[in-house]
Amino acid sequence: MIRINLKPEPVSYVKSLTQRIGGSLALTSVNVYFGTFELPVEVHFDALVFTSDLQSLVLKDPLSGETVTELFPSLTLAEFLQLEEVGLIKSIPVGLVIPEIIANLLRNKGISPQRVLVLLCGDLTGDPDRGSNIEVNRVWTAFESVFKNVVGVLGNHDLLDANTSFQILDGDVISFGKLKIGGVSGIIGKPSKPNRKPQQTYQNFLIQVLKRRPHVLLLHESPRIPGSSLRGNIEIARWLQQSSVGTLICTGHVRWESIVASLPPHLIMNVEHRVIILRKQNS
Repeated sequence: MIRINLKPEPVSYVKSLTQRIGGSLALTSVNVYFGTFELPVEVHFDALVFTSDLQSLVLKDPLSGETVTELFPSLTLAEFLQLEEVGLIKSIPVGLVIPEIIANLLRNKGISPQRVLVLLCGDLTGDPDRGSNIEVNRVWTAFESVFKNVVGVLGNHDLLDANTSFQILDGDVISFGKLKIGGVSGIIGKPSKPNRKPQQTYQNFLIQVLKRRPHVLLLHESPRIPGSSLRGNIEIARWLQQSSVGTLICTGHVRWESIVASLPPHLIMNVEHRVIILRKQNS
């Protein structure tokens, strides 16, 4: 199984506004963490980048282009809409600015973005109504404009233009040399809503992927970790534990205070509204 070593403190952050319960917008951070990974197979990438749930906004001054997010630590939805309407601010999904920030951090470490694999776990953009279903083509395009290799799964709020060529996994496994990446998109729910699957369908997709023994598995919906406060779906946890071969499972959808948790035989890494950069050991 892939082994990781993650530094506990973030190396960088991006301030953004996200919706709180009740509808107001509050200042938050997309934190960026560094770590390392080791695999028993040859990997042609110098780093792996993971992120999901980038449902917040960066504010810009329309005239200067400067970031002014931190000048507005709290706004009501009405205040936000009025500021945009009169042209005092321009909001940009944080997912549009994250790719270049990650690339600069990697370049400072001597790593070319062309030698990086980006792994996306869904819900990549948002607006003031955090529960909206949003077209995410431009966020995927922003990542692909900076990084040569991008693959991921869809979240339950992600809508895609039908005419896309993004590498989206849903019951699939893709290989980059000897490195195998699997994924299941969406969450368990009523299929009448976007990116939901009946429980049996989701289980079939997940077991199908696990049988192919990916080194990394991408899910939008997190499993619940028994005996802990780490929220998620207990059925997904049970299905994962039926596998005898461990993998690194990257998830989002709900936020964990802990980034990494054990669900034997697997290691779960929750990247909801955060970025994890894992450099290849000794690279």
